[in-house]
Parts: sequence; structure tokens; C-alpha cells
Amino acid sequence: MLFDPNIKPNVYVKDYQHLSWKLENVKYIFKENPSNKTVHVSELIGDDWFYKWVPSTPIFISAQTGTGKNYFVQNELIPKILEHNRQNNDNRQILVLSNRIALNYQNKLALAKIIDRYSGNSKQSYVEQIQKLTDEQFNNFSNFGSVKISSYHQLLSQKFRSQHFDFVVIDECHFFTQDSTFNADTEDILDFIINQYQNAVRIYISATLDDVLPIILTEEQNYTIPDNIKYIPDYTY
Repeated sequence: MLFDPNIKPNVYVKDYQHLSWKLENVKYIFKENPSNKTVHVSELIGDDWFYKWVPSTPIFISAQTGTGKNYFVQNELIPKILEHNRQNNDNRQILVLSNRIALNYQNKLALAKIIDRYSGNSKQSYVEQIQKLTDEQFNNFSNFGSVKISSYHQLLSQKFRSQHFDFVVIDECHFFTQDSTFNADTEDILDFIINQYQNAVRIYISATLDDVLPIILTEEQNYTIPDNIKYIPDYTY
């Protein structure tokens, strides 16, 4: 099965107040906050995730609005991977999945600016590219070099669906329960993500994990780990 007894999925949470239960096969990581100050996701995770997160251990990030979930992805995860690629002549690939609303013009433009800044490619500006696109072209634009962006609905038809990725960000993953009542594809999309990207670090993000976490864990456990992935001892944070 997917989860080795010595390895538990890592769930980063600010506190347990917005979780109605606690699963035994999950390693919860949170910071004591006696002063009631806002603990941002980047503080919770730290800066060693690049070396400790592995495909055999799904990552779940649950925090309320305003605690920096998107900030971590846009200003920590993507820049660090792009800097690694530039400094080491590497080609780590990132896939960012989200709903259609989250992939609007402003959000894509903000992400394009970050990619331009850290990719080190002075000959190609993604900001300039998307500013020249028509609305239809913009909606279909997904290739930002080492970073690919897709809505959940586009994923099953995207040409890079068979591409290798090192990190897959599954943003607003409560999509798999909230949309399931009127979208017959949600189960197929989740199955596809887990099966197709077994060699990638899968990062599930949501402000509301209560309903969807047991579903995703069940699906994750339905797949075996490929022989080329080795287990790493439990993490300490």
C-alpha cells in the first residue's frame, strides 16, 4: 500500500479548531500559538521542505483565509524550485492545479511576474506574452516553462497530462467534494492526479479539509509505490 507504517502523510495546520476529527495515520504538524498571533503557512512549514518532501508522502496544507497558503506557493515553493533549476542546471517541473475562478487574469499575471523573476530567462517574458493574448488564448495558456498551470476541468484534455512533474500543487482540493454533486468528472480527476503523478510530490491545499481529507487518503492508499521510489524515515519538524 502507499503508506509505510513508519511514514505518515504530513498535514500542516494552524490548529485543530477547524478540523472535526484527527486521523491516526496522519502526522499533524502545527505550532503552539499562545499569543494568538497569526501563524503563516511559510512559518509552519519552514525552509527544509525541498529536501524532505518525497512522492511517497502526500502533503496537506490546511489553513484559514489570510494565513498565506497562496503566498507559500507563489513566493516560496515556485521561486525555490526555479532558483534550484537555474543554479544547478536542473529541470524540476511544477504543475499547479486549481479551479477556473482562481486562474483568472490577475492571478495568472502575478504568477507570470514571479516566474519571470526567478526563472533567469531574460529572452522570454511570460508577462509580455499573456498581455498580448485574446481572452480565449489566455484561458488556454498554460505553459510557463518549468511551471504548468491548469484548471481541474482542463487537466483531462491538456497535452501535458502525460508529462513528468516533480511537484504537483492541488490547490483548493475541497473541489473534489464540493463539485462532486454536479460534476461527474471529479472522481476521475482525483484518480488521474494520484495515478499519473505517483513520482511527484503531491501537495493538497485547502482551507476546509474536513470532508475531503478522508476521501483523498483513501484514494492515495489505493495505489502502490513504483519500485524506483524508496521510503525515507519519518520527518522531524
